[in-house]
Amino acid sequence: MSNFSRYSVFLDADLARGLAWCIAIIGLPLNVFLLGCILISEYHALKIQNRRRGGGNRQHFRNPSLWLVFNLLMADFIGCIYILILIVSDLYYTSYYQRIYQHYTNTTNYFIRNEWFKSMTCNIAQFSSKINVIMASLLTSCIAIDRFIMIVFPHSRQKFTIKKTKILTGILWIVSIMLATGIVAYNVVGKSDRSPYTFIYSLNLCVGQFYSKPVYLILGFIELISYVLAYTITMILYIIMIYRLRKSRLAGLSQLPSVFEKRLQIMLTFIAMTNVFGFYFIVATAIVDRASNIPQANQFRKLVSILAFSNAAIDPLLYAIFRYHDIKILCRGNNFNKPNAIVSASLTDRSNKGENTHPVMSEIILD
Repeated sequence: MSNFSRYSVFLDADLARGLAWCIAIIGLPLNVFLLGCILISEYHALKIQNRRRGGGNRQHFRNPSLWLVFNLLMADFIGCIYILILIVSDLYYTSYYQRIYQHYTNTTNYFIRNEWFKSMTCNIAQFSSKINVIMASLLTSCIAIDRFIMIVFPHSRQKFTIKKTKILTGILWIVSIMLATGIVAYNVVGKSDRSPYTFIYSLNLCVGQFYSKPVYLILGFIELISYVLAYTITMILYIIMIYRLRKSRLAGLSQLPSVFEKRLQIMLTFIAMTNVFGFYFIVATAIVDRASNIPQANQFRKLVSILAFSNAAIDPLLYAIFRYHDIKILCRGNNFNKPNAIVSASLTDRSNKGENTHPVMSEIILD
């Protein structure tokens, strides 16, 4: 037996293994780069604020929508960490099994011990995956609500302010960490009853064991319902927003005050729709498989399991595409040494394009 990867993290799911590599290669460096750019620009904005006014008030992240996107990028980064843990562990355990069992013949799952799914690394991977999935669903819904109020009720006093948004995201992170910790702890207890010679794809992905006992099935169903509600609300709100924007466009009016806001709305719509349609595609696939009563997961089902984390690479990619111009301005070498150049270059460019240069909007472009 030469192919010991069939006993590693991804077992025999070569397509899922390839997709995981693609997510890690695209998503991890892109998230790191974008988060780094945002933090660097925030640092320069803070220096400018202190230099001009002598105060410590922050000028950055004054747009609630962009603050929510920043938090979504952090959640995507955690999702990429989860995928990275899987692929690194896959390489390690493939080499490990080959080193330990290469001199044996006719080895089977009943003979090889699964060292992975009960390891602490797998628990860390599960914690990362739950944080990513929970925060992605909650933040996508919050972005949809924020944009819905902005477009449908532009004069409402119930708009998201940056202070309210930061408090909200702080609460969401605390709730997500608590839920993820509880889920992982409960699954650790459940995995202790499993045979160490068990090779099940869902266990190896460290996403939970929803089919071992009724209680896990119930918890998994509750978790699924919460995601369905979050993404359904998001989809409904965006449908209303698209209808409202189309109606105002036909009437010759504009619900968005600047080119920046229009481009931001397009970016957020694409991010939301990829999350929503990706989720419903995965749910639909699972329902069809359950209805078909397929006993074991085939290659396609295993691929779809990894597809749930593809937005960890898609979200930052969309962000980079739609904010390419601002990122390019920020990354010019002389701008890092001259913080004022970031502001002046951005404002000059937006003024030439006829975009809104309201003070708040001018500070937002630094993110």
